[in-house]
Amino acid sequence: MTDNTVVSALDSVVGVANDQDIPLVVGEPDSLAKGGFVTFGIDYYTIGYRTGEMAVEILTGEKTTKDIPVEYPPEIQLFINKEAAEEQGVEWNTEWDDTAQFVETAEE
Repeated sequence: MTDNTVVSALDSVVGVANDQDIPLVVGEPDSLAKGGFVTFGIDYYTIGYRTGEMAVEILTGEKTTKDIPVEYPPEIQLFINKEAAEEQGVEWNTEWDDTAQFVETAEE
């Protein structure tokens, strides 16, 4: 889960995780760019794209909002920040090379 209080102070949490070699599991991919190690979740781009497709269906008159069923994200993805993994003392699993999407820590 994402928690706005924690996310707003994520730099501090990342600092503790790095100093203590604690792998930091975060609630969403954006927190990886701030130094989190891993998340297993949704890809906001994919959800946004699908939302845009739904909007087009409504705006073109092809469907109304009541015609569009609730949907779940089409896939859940493993996201990893390799730099954070190293910083937090994570022992690398080579299977992740084939299954994960990788995110880099953002430059400040």
